[in-house]
Amino acid sequence: MKKVDKKSPIKRAVLRNPGQSLEERIDYLINEKAMTYFMMVLLMFVLTGYEWWRFIFDSPPQPWILTALLFIVIIYVIPKTLKIIKEVRNLRQGLAGERAVGQFLDDLRERGWKVIHDLVFEGYNLDHVLISRHGVFVVETKTMSKPAKGKPEIYYDGQQIIIDGYRPEKNPVTQVLAGAGSLQELILELTGKKYYVRPVVSYPGWYVNASAEAQKEVWVLSTRALPGFIGRQGEVLSNEDVASLTKHLRDYVRNQKNKDLDA
Repeated sequence: MKKVDKKSPIKRAVLRNPGQSLEERIDYLINEKAMTYFMMVLLMFVLTGYEWWRFIFDSPPQPWILTALLFIVIIYVIPKTLKIIKEVRNLRQGLAGERAVGQFLDDLRERGWKVIHDLVFEGYNLDHVLISRHGVFVVETKTMSKPAKGKPEIYYDGQQIIIDGYRPEKNPVTQVLAGAGSLQELILELTGKKYYVRPVVSYPGWYVNASAEAQKEVWVLSTRALPGFIGRQGEVLSNEDVASLTKHLRDYVRNQKNKDLDA
């Protein structure tokens, strides 16, 4: 029977999902890094068990060397594995937050707003990009655990974020400013036009205490406050602008994915 060439019915690369970069990182940590350490320990258990079996049944070889190696491997692997477990736990919390914010933003499509998730650059990603007649917004999601009791809040002074009295080691304001700058440059490269990109840091489930002056350049908000902030902005883009920007960015995402598949 003659072999018939086949091809996928999906003609275009699909867009990325909310939190896809985190999901890929979790998969890498579990299936590649953690599995490597697990296989090292398993191999040493098999070799050591074999040597002990020979020792018990009067075979000449001695198991002490392999036993010592087994303990060395265990001492090396345990802290590495615990570090992976901690990172995976944090990534899963971040993934849940990005998905929650992504689904919340997807509901805004009914207003004619366009949403692109997980826009990947070299070495980092933008969690969400929102395009509407009110402008272009890059939304960085930060999912932080809350104390079980009390009324914890986030304080923002326009430059620094304080989370329930704690200052993050990496300033999310600096991070989202850099992301907004990268998106502006990408849009200029794709369209030949310069558009302002509003940087936003979103904290799902938190109350953010910030003055209007503090929110002047970078918005730091509870996720549910975002539509209200955007709606109070004047309309600066036409429907044609929104459609054009959305098409260019979606094509960019698809082209990036096609490059990954070809690599």
